[in-house]
This record gives sequence, C-alpha cells and structure tokens, in this order.
Amino acid sequence: MDNDKDFIMKQVKSFAEGLGYVLGKKRNGDIEVVFQQENQQKNKFLAEIEQYLEKKKYREAIQSFFKLKYELEPGEYLKIGNQLLDKLKARLADEDEQVLLLERSLKNFKERWLGK
Repeated sequence: MDNDKDFIMKQVKSFAEGLGYVLGKKRNGDIEVVFQQENQQKNKFLAEIEQYLEKKKYREAIQSFFKLKYELEPGEYLKIGNQLLDKLKARLADEDEQVLLLERSLKNFKERWLGK
C-alpha cells in the first residue's frame, strides 16, 4: 500500500507528525516503521501461502490465508482469497473439500463485509 496515496493513511501520518511536533519529539521515520512492519507481516503470510502451494500443502496454504483476515483491508483480503481459490481450482477438482472450504469462507466473508 502506498501510504502517500491513501487518504486515511495520509491523515494518520499528518496527525502523528503534528502530535510529535507539539510534543517536541518530531522524528520523521517513526510512523513509516510501523507501516513497514505491517507490510512485512502481510508479505510473510503471502510468501508462506506460495511455499505451501509449491509443496502441495493446500490446507496449510488456506490456513495461512485465513491469518491475513485481520492484516488486510476487506477488499484486498477478498482479492487475494479469490486468487488463491483460482490456484486451488487449477490444481484440484472443484468439488475438493479444500476448494469448497475456501469458497464458503470467502462467500461468508463477502456477505458479512457487504452487509447482506
């Protein structure tokens, strides 16, 4: 995520910089470090998912994906989930238990997220 293009992230960053200035402890890199740590955590899970897919450990890949639920924005979570679902469908039968599990989970998440 490009923090300078995201409206909310710009607001948070501006607020934190202003607060730092008021407190007399302005340090330009502090906020970026937090965002980098969040991105590193997300990238760790994405790399883990890819490794499990390469090793044909599909259940573990799905479990790693589920860990991303609270690391990502809902739209991005669904996008990655759909990509994972496509990869699983390319490797497994559509009726496979793991494919159906991920499909149901994504459907339920989407319904809750969209408020249906």
